[in-house]
Amino acid sequence: MSKVKGPKDSVFSSAIFEGKANGTVKSRFPSLTDTKDLVLLSIKGNEQCEGKYLGALVQYAVDTHQNKPDGVTSKGKTTFLIADEIYWHNLRSLPPEAESEEELKRQALAMGEAYFKANLDQFLAPLGLNSIEFSSSNADKSVDEQIAFINKLALDMGKNFEIMRWHTWISQDNAEEKIQEMIPLYKTTDGLRAAIDTDVDSFVMRHRDDTAASQELWRHRSVNYLTEENPSIMWLGGSLGYNFIIYPGKILSSFEETKKYFLVKDHKPYIRDGQSISDDCAHSSLSTHVADPNKLVNWLEPTFVNYNPPKGDRDPSKEKGHAFFTVPETKKSSRHKQLQGLSSESDQPMSMMEHNNTSSAASSSQDDVILSSASCKLIISSMIEGFNLALNHPEITQFLQDGPQTTYPALVVIFQNMTKQILNSALDPIEKVDIVKSLLESCLHIENPSAKYKTSL
Repeated sequence: MSKVKGPKDSVFSSAIFEGKANGTVKSRFPSLTDTKDLVLLSIKGNEQCEGKYLGALVQYAVDTHQNKPDGVTSKGKTTFLIADEIYWHNLRSLPPEAESEEELKRQALAMGEAYFKANLDQFLAPLGLNSIEFSSSNADKSVDEQIAFINKLALDMGKNFEIMRWHTWISQDNAEEKIQEMIPLYKTTDGLRAAIDTDVDSFVMRHRDDTAASQELWRHRSVNYLTEENPSIMWLGGSLGYNFIIYPGKILSSFEETKKYFLVKDHKPYIRDGQSISDDCAHSSLSTHVADPNKLVNWLEPTFVNYNPPKGDRDPSKEKGHAFFTVPETKKSSRHKQLQGLSSESDQPMSMMEHNNTSSAASSSQDDVILSSASCKLIISSMIEGFNLALNHPEITQFLQDGPQTTYPALVVIFQNMTKQILNSALDPIEKVDIVKSLLESCLHIENPSAKYKTSL
């Protein structure tokens, strides 16, 4: 599993990608905004594929690939692959096997559905929803239908992520048939077989008990699991143009060798000194020729930074998530209409940067000075929109672009999390306004070349 910083029993976590290996592969791209990322999700056995850690990966994906407030559309996206059906290999018994492949796959699919439901809040948070209201509107829908709805909403809102189950993944471009042709090569090709054997030994050591029967069982399971998983991830991911594979764990030796064997550099005929030169292809007929293998299926291992919300915050599982500098909703009805319209084409998704034109009249309670909740939310909405407009001002933009580095990534994450917790806290709305106001004022009063842009909030 990946490295974790901060308190283990924290409520929240953020995902960062530090270290030499991550830096090397990221440096191959001028920007990560337009890359295609595949996040592998184990349905059992890796706690960093669920709960707050999954939430951190989803938030990273949204922060990286969501469309910009000025309307610029990102070309990148993230696919969250739930490895459910393939888990049937880990349910097998030694030959002669007592249960059929069909029955074991049915059990694996049920485990995948349970995983999805248990982690529903993590996928819904960037969409401003929670599992309670989502489930109340979709109780009669299958898991596949629920996933399809979430994917459409994420696309319509410009969040640019999607969820896939295993069978949907391998069915793309009729890949399943070709994968079945590749699997025997892991027994007949020395380099592939040696890499599989290395990973199988490691897998057996992690899962076995001290009996010989246990070792034999886990060897049987892992050999079959890995020979299906390798081409399904590394070859198919590469052929579909995915630049990164994200998983909380080290890359397997067999994954590295699979990439080298099945994703090879194009070698077309060319002219040299007046002669046409042809390079006879010695690659496997199942290999895919690509322009640059180094830009495909690069492994990224996250580091998780755990943190707790300020005292007095509500249970996050009961709160709607907010993207950084995103206008809070004033009413539930806008989102609720989207949920009710799962099969309806008439309900149009609402942009996260839109806000309701709710009246800002003061509350009619005994204290006329206290603003209504809706009005306070409109104040926060107005502040946020103002911040975004200010940051897009030409003079400010020029200042931010001066120098070789315009942001400290770690500091961005800290301020992002602080803002989320303030807006999600149980504090009175007016207190939220005061805290955000004080935070920004303290930053703006730091002596720097931009002092002339100090703002009276």
